[in-house]
Amino acid sequence: LSRITNTSDSDFAEVVTHASRGILILVAATGIQFLFDVFLARSFGTHGTGVFYLCMSVLIVLGILGRLGLDRAVVRFIPGFVREKKPQNIRGIGNTAVKLSLMITMPTAIVLFFVSQFLANDIFKTPELSLYLKTFAFALPAFSLLYVYAGVLRGIKRTASALFVERIMVYSIGILSIFGLGWLLGVEGVILGFTIACYITAALGWCLVRRHTRTKTQAVP
Repeated sequence: LSRITNTSDSDFAEVVTHASRGILILVAATGIQFLFDVFLARSFGTHGTGVFYLCMSVLIVLGILGRLGLDRAVVRFIPGFVREKKPQNIRGIGNTAVKLSLMITMPTAIVLFFVSQFLANDIFKTPELSLYLKTFAFALPAFSLLYVYAGVLRGIKRTASALFVERIMVYSIGILSIFGLGWLLGVEGVILGFTIACYITAALGWCLVRRHTRTKTQAVP
């Protein structure tokens, strides 16, 4: 790896370096997510785990629809502006993606909140899901935003930071919520903790994007 990163092509060396860090963080993220699953199952059994991931599947599907591929689009277009040394364009694309994501996910979250009882009773045949889906409705905008910010970080070659935002932070706070809010409120506490985790992680993503785009700007001669 040292021979590769010592190449004269600084851009390629930077990509390899960040990718290597990204692999290590991906391994760590997988381990943290596994621990989350283990603690969730041990604390609430198969029923509680199933209820959580059923609600989580709704959040994931709506999050994908709400992003409209924006997290992938920024990865495609931002590197060109990085090469052309146009930091204003990088920020412009990132801000546009964030605004579009919020314009879609906020109304979708409102709809989910009001149809949660219908979904719980008539679609999933599990009335207790209604409260959980309402809680996850509040998480939807932040859940989508953290993926958009992760996409921006990938676009500016910050793979490790992107994986930290996308995988590690949410599930790390989720583990804490199992032993905190989960102990007090049960599965609802875990879902509430996961919702809080989405907002904390989205805020972290925003901070990292600002920090790294400022670094890119200062690096421009």
